[in-house]
Amino acid sequence: MRSLRIVAAALAVVVCAWFGLGIRQAHDLAAATAIINADTVSSAQAAHASSLLHAAGTLNPDRTVDILRGDLALDVNDLAGARRALLPVVKAEPENLVAWFALAQASTDDPRTAAMAYSALARLRPKVK
Repeated sequence: MRSLRIVAAALAVVVCAWFGLGIRQAHDLAAATAIINADTVSSAQAAHASSLLHAAGTLNPDRTVDILRGDLALDVNDLAGARRALLPVVKAEPENLVAWFALAQASTDDPRTAAMAYSALARLRPKVK
């Protein structure tokens, strides 16, 4: 009976830690999003946002972190870095319209990737009746 209580207590600690990590990730993601969505991003702000995204990505399967990494790279005019962040997203989630749009923006200097992104955007475009 005592070992069952120890296992239950250990499980409770793990669950609390998992929720704590989730809360921290949500906070970091929101702070990074605010920086990235600003009109201009300084190099110090970009570094801070990158750090926040790194923390938010810990044990986080959500692709939003990777899309924001691509957006941040676009903000600092790192098109190749944006493509490196976004290509795995569109490969894993071929229906992700936001990721394809960001990839199209990041591909102005890469005609082959741009064509692929615009083709996907055309395919995913909502039909209006």
